[in-house]
Amino acid sequence: YNIIVIGSDQLQIMQWGLIPRKTTLAKRDLYNKKNLYKNAQAENMFTKWPWDTVNKNRCILPVTGFFESHHNPDGTKQPYYIERKDKEICSIAGLFDVWKHPETGEEFKTFVMLTVPATPKMKKIHNGGEHPYRMPLILSEELTCIWLKPTIDKQSEIEKILVTPDIDSEIVAWPVRKGFN
Repeated sequence: YNIIVIGSDQLQIMQWGLIPRKTTLAKRDLYNKKNLYKNAQAENMFTKWPWDTVNKNRCILPVTGFFESHHNPDGTKQPYYIERKDKEICSIAGLFDVWKHPETGEEFKTFVMLTVPATPKMKKIHNGGEHPYRMPLILSEELTCIWLKPTIDKQSEIEKILVTPDIDSEIVAWPVRKGFN
């Protein structure tokens, strides 16, 4: 995935699924195997490990859209694709870290996407799974600039950004065939 990190306007390639820098090799393999640390609840950014160790490593994931699954009453899932009506890029807030392989010294840049409570439209779609009624933290252009500004580092300043965006009128969603994403 292409990511833009705090204090930069350049895209960097990173792996989705945070590996905190102090992670052991055995734990790294476990995180990858269990597909851990893909998403982080924004409201836990300052209070839960590992987010509290990387909360100054802010980034955005620029996307044209994203997928969410709707859980049907019969137990099946229906994937939906969500994008802006104007087809512009969405900036999803994230956190990143750089993990160094203890044997080879190779560096791995990884990130996690922040989520917030879902808007009314998104609640109808993302209604199941381990964390239902959540959505990516989509930042406005103004909030993207603030999020990536290195001088914004006080918890109280950052927490003002960590809210559900009022975007229902700006997004569209439609079902797609399974396996589409």
